[in-house]
Amino acid sequence: KGHFTSVSLEMKATARAQSAGGQEYSDFFAELGIGTYPDQVNSIHLPSILEDLSGFEGGFAVNMSNISHYGILVPYHNGKDFHGRVVRVDLMRMRRDSDGGNITECERSWRYERYDENMTLVVEGEPTETACVVILDLATKHPHARGFRKGFVGFPYGYLAAGVFGVVVRLDMRNFTLPNAITLDLAIADPTYGGFSGGFTDGSWSCFCPFKEFAGSHGGIRSSEIVDRNTLRVYYPSVMVCVNSTGWEGIGDLSDSVREIDLGDLDPDLRGYSDAIRVGRYAYLAPLASYTHTYTSRLVRISLGPVDIATTLDAFLAAGIRARAMLTVLDLGQKSPDLKGFSSLFSAGKYLYLVPYRNFHVPKIGQR
Repeated sequence: KGHFTSVSLEMKATARAQSAGGQEYSDFFAELGIGTYPDQVNSIHLPSILEDLSGFEGGFAVNMSNISHYGILVPYHNGKDFHGRVVRVDLMRMRRDSDGGNITECERSWRYERYDENMTLVVEGEPTETACVVILDLATKHPHARGFRKGFVGFPYGYLAAGVFGVVVRLDMRNFTLPNAITLDLAIADPTYGGFSGGFTDGSWSCFCPFKEFAGSHGGIRSSEIVDRNTLRVYYPSVMVCVNSTGWEGIGDLSDSVREIDLGDLDPDLRGYSDAIRVGRYAYLAPLASYTHTYTSRLVRISLGPVDIATTLDAFLAAGIRARAMLTVLDLGQKSPDLKGFSSLFSAGKYLYLVPYRNFHVPKIGQR
């Protein structure tokens, strides 16, 4: 476990008549013609740097103005516990193996930052500027800065969506250090906020996609009541939450820097979305499940307006128009009942692509 891997999509073709001078994806002369070229696949064994450094849920790439390219790995669960060790990898140095270098250079060139029990910064390894792998232990900054689900970029920042807990994080890509990472506990604005997966940015706003959390019979969503301790159940939320840059910077009351759109106000089954993406002046949410083992097919589009999502929302509310007026739904299930249960989405050109996860439940084969 813990192997962060890169694969070159095009390799110089093996010298044979039909491909000389061309590019290939796999080695024709390997077993069955589907093997890898010697320098095609590189990996970093992260636990060689730090024990239990594995269990990530998503990642994203960041291109810097100084030609640096980084990969950000989003921490979730390492098999023992939910963790908060976010990792930045220098992608250019990771690929250097084909130029004669050694991929283990990244395993030797690292930096680890954490806070001790006195909130004193502890640093091990190389300077941030030269380290190939940089690890920030966010859970030492806030105990609930862990168990994230996916992330997204709004340069110069990267964002981590609060999955298990209610703390979201903003990372400064220009100065990737633990002191510059901002942890924001959304429970300050509303104790029910949490259970997100991915999101998008729009202007000065970062929006988090509602996915999955928990609820108790007595205390409701994200209940901490003792009476609910052994009866918590999975709950798929419908509220998308957006945070303004003023909220990240601690300016004023956090509630004033937060906006929410309840998809369930349009239809109670519009909940449990696995990811979100902004394309032009719209945002799209990938449908996964509305209830346990109930996979969904309704792709949601949110109109962001000419300025940003909050300006549009505030104008609607001031005019007495509910937020649901910003929503449009496309039911993929009307094309085919199998088109449901997607784990992510992305765009290319004029098309949106949805990644399949699961569209039925068969407990006999161990599905949960």
